[in-house]
Amino acid sequence: MSFESNETLLAFLPDGFAFELCSEGEAWWREAAQALEWGKLMTIDYGATIDELVSPERKDGTLRGYYHHHLTTDLLANPGEQDLTAHVNFTALITAGEKGGLETEKFETQAQFLTKIAAQGRYGKSIEQWSSSRARQFQTLTHPEHLGRSFRVLVQSRNGMA
Repeated sequence: MSFESNETLLAFLPDGFAFELCSEGEAWWREAAQALEWGKLMTIDYGATIDELVSPERKDGTLRGYYHHHLTTDLLANPGEQDLTAHVNFTALITAGEKGGLETEKFETQAQFLTKIAAQGRYGKSIEQWSSSRARQFQTLTHPEHLGRSFRVLVQSRNGMA
């Protein structure tokens, strides 16, 4: 399901559902898209589409706290000592970029993106020739239980031929 406005979204969600909005991020992406005469805008971050963000298992939203690299649900427990973060709404960024005249080239998981790059041999050696340390680093970035599925890659472009 897609939502054209926040009012539609609010009417759909049950009472108590939490949802983070980042209108400043959407505005920045839209302005960057409009300013880009030729080239690409790219972001890699953890996030999801609007359909994924409003799923029942996310009824408490995506705002999270991390204290000493551990997830905490008490967001106000350690002011100034813990990181607060929320998932990117990639549907909003895609829409902002397309409204700014960009074409969406890629929207995929970090695992898909990095695996394609590695398969092209851009690191000078094939994956089979990597050191065990490099292979472990790659697995951390691409494994679905680590960063591979939760991080997404969005690439939008303008070819300058308008």
